[in-house]
Amino acid sequence: MENFAFELVDILSKYYNQRSNELKVLDLEKGYNPNWFQHQKEVGYVFYVDRFAKTINGIEEHIEYLKNLGITYIHLMSLLQSREGENDGGFAITDYNNVRHDLGTLDDLERLCTKLRREEIVVCVDIVLNHCSDDHEWAKKAQAGHPYYQDYFYMYDTKEIPNEYEKTLPEVFPDFKPGNFTFDEKSKRWVWTTFNNFQLAFSQSILVTMDNFQTDHLKAYGVAYKVLENGESLDWLLNFKGGSFLFKDSKELEKLLLLKGISYQKISVDETIALLNEVNKDGYNTASMKLEKAPKIGVYVPPDNLPWDDAVTLAMTYAEIPYEKIWDAEVLDGKLSNYDWLHVHHEDFTGQYGKFFGAFRNETWYLNQVRNAESFARKLGFNKVSEEKKAVAKEIRDFVSKGGFMFAMCSAPDSYDIALAAENIDIVPKEIDGDGITDGAQIKLNFSKTFAFENFKLETNPYIYSKSDVDISPLITNSSDGKESDFFTLFEFSAKYDPVPTMLTQNHKAVIQGFYGQTTSFRKSKLKENVVVMGEKKGTEEVKYIHGLFGKGQFCFYGGHDPEDYQHFVGEEPTNLSLHKNSPGYRLILNKVLFPAAEKKKQKT
Repeated sequence: MENFAFELVDILSKYYNQRSNELKVLDLEKGYNPNWFQHQKEVGYVFYVDRFAKTINGIEEHIEYLKNLGITYIHLMSLLQSREGENDGGFAITDYNNVRHDLGTLDDLERLCTKLRREEIVVCVDIVLNHCSDDHEWAKKAQAGHPYYQDYFYMYDTKEIPNEYEKTLPEVFPDFKPGNFTFDEKSKRWVWTTFNNFQLAFSQSILVTMDNFQTDHLKAYGVAYKVLENGESLDWLLNFKGGSFLFKDSKELEKLLLLKGISYQKISVDETIALLNEVNKDGYNTASMKLEKAPKIGVYVPPDNLPWDDAVTLAMTYAEIPYEKIWDAEVLDGKLSNYDWLHVHHEDFTGQYGKFFGAFRNETWYLNQVRNAESFARKLGFNKVSEEKKAVAKEIRDFVSKGGFMFAMCSAPDSYDIALAAENIDIVPKEIDGDGITDGAQIKLNFSKTFAFENFKLETNPYIYSKSDVDISPLITNSSDGKESDFFTLFEFSAKYDPVPTMLTQNHKAVIQGFYGQTTSFRKSKLKENVVVMGEKKGTEEVKYIHGLFGKGQFCFYGGHDPEDYQHFVGEEPTNLSLHKNSPGYRLILNKVLFPAAEKKKQKT
């Protein structure tokens, strides 16, 4: 809105310079006395032009009459150009830039205003801003299916939402126009028409800014998802105040925002139009992205996993975004096709149990994990856990290839690519699974099958935590000496030409606190050339956040375990997100939840 404000000042300045000296003097007088209209001497007279004087010119004949009554301002009703035929007494406006042809012309109005001004009578014109006629230019474009203009009005594909409104909305003309919605045959949508079926109600909007002034960034994503789940669309304003959300106004939405403690502001239709025009204007690195459908979310996670065991389930639980848990049996049974979005728990797809062998091999929880995993693999018909995990990895690869979206954190990204590269070889040390590694395993890796990484070197020592040299951290690079100096930087992308990485990097912070995980960051030199780096520690090999394409689908990898727990240890207390509701690190997780809801646009670079 800041850019619009500057443009508005320029427009006002331009037209002010075109005003006559007489009007400029009047402007100064009113400016010195801004409350002039509240003075007790002011007396107004409201009338319909055609009933009072038939035409605008006819009003001139009644000036003496108005003066004798002590009138200081007149309010002209039903003056703007309205539709032919039924027009609600002239309030079904078709053109806000012209007066009704049967009343006169703009020149007639200007001449009248000049005469009245010299008699110290002010003119006020009634401008109808809550609805317009169905033959107004905006309404015609909306009825023709133009999504930009459909956002000017309340329009719905089904009657489900209108029926909810009707439960509490009063009827203005219950005798001859019952109800508040009309089915529009042209657009094949239900349209809010409170007064008459030829008067389309302008929509108001609710703007939820996502900058530093937002009170709860994470809950805002949940509200956005809820709106989509209810069958409504919204605009994601990319790079505008931290990636703000623009909703159609409703009492239910406002109640929800208040209940969740999310800050917002209501804006009128003209403010909404101005905002969208500004955001989509050439020369600014902003754009509006229409979100249309709530994605079906699957989380690949053990059945007994608790929400706080994984940052993504923790974030979605706090934001109240619904998801379904799936595990190996469901994946191998072809159930991934039920979902648009798949998050992969911090799983080890190599079948090495996170390489916890070195530090925890005698711990009860570790021994139980191994025993349960081996039993489950045999139940599914596999001799080894590593074979089962490779089969799961291939199913996920097919899901992405067919158009799905995969998100992985912590140990999942590099272990997933290792499993794909090692599809036909054994890379698990005998200390972990009882048999040896395939001879020459390193040179037999097939990097053409991986998503993001290539030319990596396996770490086959069971006592070393890393699985390969993809894994990199400040301990390896000496890039920081602790939490206070450990940060990564987000890249800024073109909102109009690179909408995908732009959506994935929406944030109110550009520099974000680093955090450790089983895989903390990714070694830059091991990335495939088509992988997009979205966040990195500048001047190092440490890449934190990446995105890429595979087949018809996409993937996003994020290093580290918990953005608000710098070094998460086994058995630690879960993160309380009510204490981190504005977390920029967690925002990067929730950006990906909304990404599949976006209107599909071809990336231009």
